[in-house]
Amino acid sequence: MSLWEPIEAVAATPERDAVGRPPAELRGPHARTLGTMAARLARGLCRESPAIFVVSLGLDLGAAYYLVFRLNYLAGDALSRVANAFYVLFSRDPHLAAIGLIWNPLPSFLDLPLVALKGWFPWLVNRGFAGNIETAYFGAASAVVIGLLLRDAGVGRALRLGLVAAWAANPMVLLYSANGMSDIILMFFLLLSSLLLLRWLRGPRDILLVGIGVTVATATLVRYEAIPFAFLVLAVIGVAQWRGGARGRELEARLLLYGLPVAFAVLFWVGTNAILMHDPLYFLNGAYGNLSQTQVALGGQQAPMRLESWPAAAGFVALEVARLYPAYPLCALVALALAIRRRQAWAGLAVVLMTTSAFLLMAYLIHRGSLALLLRYFMSAIPFAFVLAAYSLGLVRGRVARAAGGAALFALLAISDAASLGAMSNPGMGLAEHAVVASALRNRALPTDSHLQELRLGPSILRLDPRRRLILIDTFEGGPIILGSPDPRLFVVTSDLDFEAALNDPQAYHVGYFLVPAPVGVGRLDAINRRYPGLWSDGDGFATRVASLGTPLHWRLYRITGPAPQ
Repeated sequence: MSLWEPIEAVAATPERDAVGRPPAELRGPHARTLGTMAARLARGLCRESPAIFVVSLGLDLGAAYYLVFRLNYLAGDALSRVANAFYVLFSRDPHLAAIGLIWNPLPSFLDLPLVALKGWFPWLVNRGFAGNIETAYFGAASAVVIGLLLRDAGVGRALRLGLVAAWAANPMVLLYSANGMSDIILMFFLLLSSLLLLRWLRGPRDILLVGIGVTVATATLVRYEAIPFAFLVLAVIGVAQWRGGARGRELEARLLLYGLPVAFAVLFWVGTNAILMHDPLYFLNGAYGNLSQTQVALGGQQAPMRLESWPAAAGFVALEVARLYPAYPLCALVALALAIRRRQAWAGLAVVLMTTSAFLLMAYLIHRGSLALLLRYFMSAIPFAFVLAAYSLGLVRGRVARAAGGAALFALLAISDAASLGAMSNPGMGLAEHAVVASALRNRALPTDSHLQELRLGPSILRLDPRRRLILIDTFEGGPIILGSPDPRLFVVTSDLDFEAALNDPQAYHVGYFLVPAPVGVGRLDAINRRYPGLWSDGDGFATRVASLGTPLHWRLYRITGPAPQ
């Protein structure tokens, strides 16, 4: 049995053609004019996706401009990814491995072409706007995929566009399509994988399995949350094949068609860590990884939560999801109910479980005490609600029933958009979002952003030394300083191949200065603070303070005056 029934077609008769029109000779001139208009409208349907993309891209770029240049909102993670691309092209020691080996590399790789244009458009780097353009593109592409999901489900054009608008207008989607962070890039690949998977369930074709595998593999190079999603997609494919009566060799072959690209991407990333850092799990075990960050005192509202009970952890995640986007659990229930009614319970259950991938990972991390409770970690509820809505509408027979169901889902999704805004505005939930939401509602710029202050430090620091000697800085926290510097080649940065040697013996490598943040919170992970714990306070006996730079990270510039302790 197919996943859903095809859209009903009008049967051809001697009086009417296959789409229900009279023959051309019976229509007359006026009828031919109407026919031409109908043909143009049909061709317009084929241009629907480009139109959605252009409108969504304009919306997201407008929001990005407003955030960065009107509200002075700069996301730290977004700046860090732009900085990684910058080191590859413009650092003192440019090389491809400077892209970084902690975060998944694809977002920084995609920034490279835009960062390369910094000579013509400096704001792409010194405001990090290259990342905003990247996420605006993926936000628009995600809207296109939503439209395709709904078209596959047989949703009419007017309702389909309304549902796409409900996606694009969601405040979480709009913010993360404009702020340069990686979340919307992950959402795009989750949506595209789901689109291809539902098409494969409707009409199994092996080429679709390859497409699903490549798409999921690419998602693993964006965010680690794609790993559990990859396993659950594998389960969906396995269940569908088993229920379809596939034999052992056939099942094995199709699982390999999907699984080999995913395995290649994961092994490529692990192998790269092993070759360059001599630790295949460096992205987990490295000094700057999420595990290291949770082991230091993050403090404040973003401190990680630990719940010893698995039910408590799962219940907490479920509550956060329901508060952020209540449409998701309701869409999951509707999808299961319709699948059972259509005698596709196994397939429906597998699809619903697939959409819980990120939540399962969040529950695990909360159980371990390894997750800061940021609202964006639960954001996959929004795209998966649309996936489940499309899946449910595809199971509904008849245009009238499908239209009525679509209208009800539109109302539910629109109400959930308002719930998202409420969650983002709540300081207890939207830890990273409430300030920018409040600023946007008042149409007032945010208080001076710490990242913006650090972007402006570069010229000031270089003016402190007319001799232009090298300055060593760990870019874990210092990336914005490099992005804002008029001469980034005067900085010895973490990705330089001689960074460790210069850190240990600065005079031998002609390093004139250390630039170091206060050893507080994640500042304790700074390489200079780890190597010389007393330097920030008093110079550790071999350096003299030149300046305290007064940003929230309390950067201090020290001039090297003697041999470093060994």
